[in-house]
Amino acid sequence: MPHVLHNSARRAFSLLETTIGMAILGIGLIMVAALFPVALTQHRDSVDRARSLELVPQAVAMVHKRMNPDLLWYNAPLLSQGFDSPWNVMPLSNIDAAGRWSFDPANPNNSSFSAGYDYMLNYTDAINGAPLFSVHQVYANDILSDREFPLSDRQANESANRLVWYGFHRKLATGANLYAAAICKQRRDQIFAMQDLSGASALVDPVPIADRPQRFPVPWRVTVSRVAGTNALYINNPSPAANSLTLADLAPVAAKIMVRGVPDSLPPTVPVPAGQVLTVSETLTNGTVLVRENIDKIVSDVDVWVFPPSMSGPGLSKEAPVLEWKVGL
Repeated sequence: MPHVLHNSARRAFSLLETTIGMAILGIGLIMVAALFPVALTQHRDSVDRARSLELVPQAVAMVHKRMNPDLLWYNAPLLSQGFDSPWNVMPLSNIDAAGRWSFDPANPNNSSFSAGYDYMLNYTDAINGAPLFSVHQVYANDILSDREFPLSDRQANESANRLVWYGFHRKLATGANLYAAAICKQRRDQIFAMQDLSGASALVDPVPIADRPQRFPVPWRVTVSRVAGTNALYINNPSPAANSLTLADLAPVAAKIMVRGVPDSLPPTVPVPAGQVLTVSETLTNGTVLVRENIDKIVSDVDVWVFPPSMSGPGLSKEAPVLEWKVGL
């Protein structure tokens, strides 16, 4: 019998089936691709936090190696009455965005404004409520994570991601000195604003100085009130200026703030948890923030230190610069 070949017909995918398959594959790839930015952000945050822990020992070493407590400003009358001083920020340096370092190495004592006016040194004095006579003891190359010290704003902005630490100090009535450090992050092209301290109500009406931006984060001092019986804090100002910032603007979700002490308007006998670090867990539309920690010890207004986010157009971004705040170095 003749051998008969049977050709089995093979059915191919239709155009409709191919299109549906490509659509399903595309949706899957889009969902997978959406995970990459989140993973990259989480990885970057993890790296930042690991690096911040490495920067803490550097801060401790610099504080104990460089700082002479006798050259730091404290409220002497307050100490003489047997009260502890509030937490003050150490004299610091910064670099003007698109400019130069505000600190002039040829004029370390800021003895002559014509030789090198140090804006950040005088800003530190003003925000501490101190006379203008502070001296730099920790310099810019001591506080940055950079291996090579940037000499200009252009060089500073070449780093895509750096860390910078800021020191805080307090003297107890017993004569003991306490120190703290805030570890902040700074990304490429970020700029930060100083607080306008020219007004009498600057602490309850926080306004940025927009025409002199700084390259690295800048500490602000504001007076906040607590909503009784809650973990809510807010800036209590019934007549804010048009460009005033709320506490929610200054301290977005995940921001860390530190209790400075009693406001100057209150007697030093009012107990406050000076040095307590608070973490913002939620922000409300009215400018109030909720914190994770128990703040039952805050029974009156308190001054706090906060590092506002970077400037973004007419306002601020939503990324808090502080990674860690170590008290008791």
